Amino acid sequence: MDATSGTLFLGSVEMLKREMPHVKTIAGLSNVSFGMPQRRLLNRTFLSLAMARGLDAAICDPLDGELQASIHAAAAMLGQDPSLKSYLRYSRARAKTRTEESGS
Repeated sequence: MDATSGTLFLGSVEMLKREMPHVKTIAGLSNVSFGMPQRRLLNRTFLSLAMARGLDAAICDPLDGELQASIHAAAAMLGQDPSLKSYLRYSRARAKTRTEESGS
């Protein structure tokens, strides 16, 4: 991994959205973390940063629960979920699943 890859990509997304807001962007999250330890952590962090720059979609692991949590939290914090309905629905469902898994 090149230490400047992430900032180069993030700057590119930001520039595209500023200069051509109608262009849609997508990224493969694991490309930035290839060969690195704790890839899931890097992918989650990268996605949140990319969302803040305007990334429209990501190719990611849909089974990574923490990644899904990061997506909902970032959308809430970035004003992409203005009423917070999606975040609240996700949080309640996640809490319910955890309660059921623990046998309570």
